[in-house]
Amino acid sequence: MASLGSFHRPGSRKDRRISSPSGGTAEGLAATRVIQRVYLGAYGGEEAAARAYDLRALKYWGHDTILDFLLSSYDQELKEMEEQSREEYIGSLRRKSTCF
Repeated sequence: MASLGSFHRPGSRKDRRISSPSGGTAEGLAATRVIQRVYLGAYGGEEAAARAYDLRALKYWGHDTILDFLLSSYDQELKEMEEQSREEYIGSLRRKSTCF
């Protein structure tokens, strides 16, 4: 029987999601980024959830990341974000969700 190599169960500690802009080709693997799952809470609508995930992306990857909305629509949040660590800011996003 062949070895499964680096296969891990979803949800296990070694489970990692990798995003590749070029669809996984050799050239695109250099530009990959490990994606971590971070729970931000439940939101009342798609737009509110998309904004929360945009803010998380900005905190983790900076202003060059791909967003659903214009960067200029987050001016106030960017000022708040600069004063907090990642963990503190993710906690504040969770507290703003509808299920907190």
